[in-house]
Amino acid sequence: QRTAAWLLIVMLAQMRGEATEPEDMLVKAAGLYSHGSMAECVRVLQTSIEQDKDQALAHLMLGQALRSLQRWPEAIDAFLAVKRCTRPRSGSREEVPREVREQAGIHHGRALMELDRWEEAIAAFEETWSRHPESSDALFRFLYLQHFACNFTRRDELLLTARRRLVEELKVAGRSAMTPSQALMMLDARELKLLAKSFAHGHIVEALRDNKEGVWQWSFDSEVLGGAAVQGWFAYSPASLLLVDGRLRVGYVSRDFTFSSVGQLLPRLFSAHNRRRLGVFGYSLNQDDGTETRKAILAAVENWVDMRSAGSGELARRINEDGIHVLVDLGGHLCVTSQQALALQPAPLAVNFLSWLGTSGARYVQFFLSDAVASPAEFASDFTEKFAVLPMSYQVNSNRFMHSHHHHNKKARYTLLHPYGQDILPPSIDQENVVVYANFNQLFKINPETFEAWMSILKKTPNSVIALLNITGSPLGYQRLQAAARAAGVDPGRLLFSPFCVSKDDFLTLSSGADLFLDNTFYNAGTTGSDVLYAGVPVISLSGRRTLSRMGASLAAAMNFFDLLVRDLDEYVDLAVRLGQNPRRLAETKMKLHRHTRLGLLFDADRWVVAYEAMLAAMWDAAIADGIRTGGREEEEGRKRKSIVISSHVLDPG
Repeated sequence: QRTAAWLLIVMLAQMRGEATEPEDMLVKAAGLYSHGSMAECVRVLQTSIEQDKDQALAHLMLGQALRSLQRWPEAIDAFLAVKRCTRPRSGSREEVPREVREQAGIHHGRALMELDRWEEAIAAFEETWSRHPESSDALFRFLYLQHFACNFTRRDELLLTARRRLVEELKVAGRSAMTPSQALMMLDARELKLLAKSFAHGHIVEALRDNKEGVWQWSFDSEVLGGAAVQGWFAYSPASLLLVDGRLRVGYVSRDFTFSSVGQLLPRLFSAHNRRRLGVFGYSLNQDDGTETRKAILAAVENWVDMRSAGSGELARRINEDGIHVLVDLGGHLCVTSQQALALQPAPLAVNFLSWLGTSGARYVQFFLSDAVASPAEFASDFTEKFAVLPMSYQVNSNRFMHSHHHHNKKARYTLLHPYGQDILPPSIDQENVVVYANFNQLFKINPETFEAWMSILKKTPNSVIALLNITGSPLGYQRLQAAARAAGVDPGRLLFSPFCVSKDDFLTLSSGADLFLDNTFYNAGTTGSDVLYAGVPVISLSGRRTLSRMGASLAAAMNFFDLLVRDLDEYVDLAVRLGQNPRRLAETKMKLHRHTRLGLLFDADRWVVAYEAMLAAMWDAAIADGIRTGGREEEEGRKRKSIVISSHVLDPG
């Protein structure tokens, strides 16, 4: 908001001509906007517009203020009014600046998204980009929503354009309009590192701008707020490194202490911690969603701190006052508040774990916690952190602690085959012997290559269907997939869309009705992947060149079940077809999976926690021996970084 108001004030100051009364009100409104007085700002702008409707800046600022007040329909009308304007302000002779029309188009699309009018939002972003092809923001948002709407039209072309634009922006300006959520869906590991470093620098600048005084005792060049300087070093005092009560204090900061994909994994992690060795703090940045997951986390965390209304400075102060030694970030760049707090470095060590499965790009985060399968040693060049390598999967899992097994449920199978609105299967399908392939990820993870492979599998296995969850931002998403199936020569009735499950037990039960899970390739199933394995459904997974595309392999390795890992899409299709055409082999695969579910380490959260606590101790000991310093210098990144690896021997009884 400050940036938008600053832009408008500067533009007004640069425009020539005598001030009129509507213009005076526009300047007054800009001041109100910059101070957060949105209701009064709206009143002043509406009065100004009543006197002169042809003021693009007034309509743009009005739309922004109404968005802040969540008055979405009115905001949309204001942004649309910018299109009809011929001048930027009352009495002006200049044309409306390109930036004003571009911003109006982008914020029009964002307001439509808030009302779940996704198709209109896509059209708004596409129109803005076509009118302003230099607008990376419009391009990235348009492509992002195309993923959610399952629209494969020009996907490869747009993706290539977006990735090239990103690299150019970072090279020239050191920053990009691409958001973290967009990045996870579009970028390879090298590009993600470049963007993450720009995010991290931005968090440092914002954190220091808003929190110049504090316990973090920064030493930095006076030009750092201008973005030109290198972050300084600060060594924690010896007294701050003492384990006062003999316990290492570990803090977890997250906005996902809810029924989220991350939150569902955490309850047993917290309840299994050895409280004689660790003092555990949970810094919650989200509201209570009232779920069993939230209740389980709340009951398990020794020291619960509600920080949902806190800013980054307040959060950092509290972490520092609690004497946290190791701060575990469960949000990454998906949570700005936690990142800005980490940038202030309120704890000696910071660890990137579980949520943002890529590098933080931040000199204020020292370790990335993963495993040797999800993040092999050759990936180290894609990370600024040192690797902390667990002997099990990167993923802690609470399913065995929270839920009973749901192996092959006939009622669930019937539900998958007859979802609401699709009660009748195509005549060619023999319901008694049908093979039910499945993918229960959100539909935005589907890329054209994966979908093409699925269609090939269905064509080569005539008596088969694929069960999906109708989780998409656009109500037309599933219809586009059906249309794409028809174009590929597959009866669209063989794509079955079940509604979202409101509880974990419901989802595990529903999953158990499937025969074989076909993983996404660029963005593997994480929590969903371990859930379907727990439900007894084998998963075919293809690994890629980033941690997000190796989650399936990590889960399989933790179960010592490598049978369904493939090297390319041809193997992916061939294996799915062979299992689908051979009921006996499919049954044997399910039985083998059942044995490995019981005997493997993936669902043994207690042993996972033993290895993890050994890792925390090793990280702390290594840091003490090395001399803990926050920050770091840019040239240090080129130096050889040593990973910390925990041996599987820590899991042996005794």
